[in-house]
Amino acid sequence: MNKNNKRNIIIYSSVACLAIIGTITVSLLTNSPKKIADTNNNFNSVNIEVAEKGLDEIDSNKIFYIKSEFSFEEEPTIENLYKNADIVLIGTFENDIETYTSGVNISTKTKFKTSEVIKNKSKFNVEDNVIIDRLGGTMKLSDYMKDNITIRDDEFTDIPINERSDYYVVQEFAPNDKLNFESSKMDNSIGDNKQYIIFLNYIEEEDKLMLNSAYYGMREIENNKVYNYDTKQFTEVTNSNISKAIKNIK
Repeated sequence: MNKNNKRNIIIYSSVACLAIIGTITVSLLTNSPKKIADTNNNFNSVNIEVAEKGLDEIDSNKIFYIKSEFSFEEEPTIENLYKNADIVLIGTFENDIETYTSGVNISTKTKFKTSEVIKNKSKFNVEDNVIIDRLGGTMKLSDYMKDNITIRDDEFTDIPINERSDYYVVQEFAPNDKLNFESSKMDNSIGDNKQYIIFLNYIEEEDKLMLNSAYYGMREIENNKVYNYDTKQFTEVTNSNISKAIKNIK
């Protein structure tokens, strides 16, 4: 698939939730994942295997991308993430469970196996594993549109209803889809034991855990260093609690 020919979905989330074809910016005024949540609580969910099936073989004109950019109240540094998160842990990816939308954004419920718990101010026992909700995923257009109040009545009218299951809506997990673990597993580009540091907040209204500061709240660990999305490099961690935990993992 030629990614230079991506068809993007515009989202004006700061004013209203609208989906049209074009470019997109999602602006957030806070690092809290509560502000990412959509107003429509009627979740449309799909099975991961069905949603991801054969995407690389799909005509690029039948794939719409939600391209997200974020602006935060506080810079998502390791120190700020640690300060603001309810849970901080190190873990390895186990599996994606479910992809869903409750409005504009697509989210994926994901399970991680816990290696080290660094901080936990929540009610959850995350000593063995944790299930989180994170932005990103793939849905058939027909599933994405179902009862979705963020889509205008005149949107996607050029696609017949009976053909919408042949089209896909994709929201990347991170720049260059770096956190698309299922895809990476199929490409054999990540090892089973790759470690990630994860910063989570508890969303009481929805009784779930979400990444703090979108994808910035999940970072790969390599050689006792943590990945920086802005510099695209692994850097040393100055936080003593995190540094100690990283050195403890095997």
